[in-house]
Amino acid sequence: MRSSIVSVACLVLLARGAYAQDSRAASRPLRAIPKAAAIYYANFRHPSDRFTNPDGSDALFQHFAKPELVDYSSGAWHKSELESMMDAALDGLFVAWRAPIVDKTGQVSRSTEWTESSLDALVRAWDEVKAAGGEPPKIALFVDTAALFRVGESVRAQELDGPATRELLRSSLDRFFARVPERARFEAYGGYPVLLDAAFGIRHDSGILQSIGDEIAHKLKARLWLIAEESWRAHSDAKWRRGSALAGPSGSYELRVLGPGYNDSRVPGSSSPIRSREDGRFYLWSWHQTLLNSPGLVIIES
Repeated sequence: MRSSIVSVACLVLLARGAYAQDSRAASRPLRAIPKAAAIYYANFRHPSDRFTNPDGSDALFQHFAKPELVDYSSGAWHKSELESMMDAALDGLFVAWRAPIVDKTGQVSRSTEWTESSLDALVRAWDEVKAAGGEPPKIALFVDTAALFRVGESVRAQELDGPATRELLRSSLDRFFARVPERARFEAYGGYPVLLDAAFGIRHDSGILQSIGDEIAHKLKARLWLIAEESWRAHSDAKWRRGSALAGPSGSYELRVLGPGYNDSRVPGSSSPIRSREDGRFYLWSWHQTLLNSPGLVIIES
C-alpha cells in the first residue's frame, strides 16, 4: 500500500510542477497551487474486515504489503498510512465514516464497532506524528452514505423517511467533530469541508444539508463547506460526481475530484466498467484536465 501511495505522490508532484511551469511559460501571474486531499477508508482489519467477501473469496484487487499489520484500531497502522500520505505531499484526508448504530441500552452494533475505535486511533496517530515534528495531512469527513443508509442490506435506503435520514446525517457530523479535535481538522475555503457520497434514492428535501450544516456549524462556531454528490437534490456549497476515478474529473469550479483508475471486479455480482490505470497515464491526464480549471481543492477518489 505504501509503495502505491508513494507512486501516486510522484504523479501529484509532477502534475503540480507542470501546473506551475505552464503558468510561468504563459507569462501569467503564478496561480495558487491547490490543496490536495485523498479519500481514506480506515475500516480494514486483517484477516476479516474488508479483506474477504462473504463467500470467502479475496475482496481486494490491490493488496497491502504487510496485511498482518492492518487493523483499524491500531494507531501504528494509521501512523504508517499518514506517513505515506506525507510522502505523497497530501494536505488532507477525507476519512470514510458514519455514526455507529447504538441500541437502546447504549451498545454499539457489531457491524459499526469500527467507527469510533478507528477514528480515535487515527487521531492518536495524527498527534504522535505531529509531536515528532511531522506535518500529517489534516482530517476531514467523507460521509459514507452506502454504509450509513445500509445500501444493499435488509434495511433499504428507500425505506428511510425524511426525519430518519436527517438524524443519520446529523449524528454522523456531530459525532465526527466531537472526536476530531480542532487542531487536526482540515480546512478549505474558510471552513471545514464535508464530502457526501451518493444519496442512493433516500427521501430528502432540498434544505436538509443546509439545515444540518447550519446546526453543526453553530455548535462548532465555525463554517462547514458541504460538498454533495450530484445525486443529492439538496442545496450544498459544491457538487462532485461519484465515479470520477472511472469517468474522469468532476466537481464544481471550486474543487475537482479525480482518481487513478477503477476496478471493482472482486466485488461479487459487480458489473461496473473497468478503467485501466494505463501505467499512470490516465491519472496524469486527469490531473492536467483538473488543473486547467484552477481549483482551490483537489480530492483523490479511492
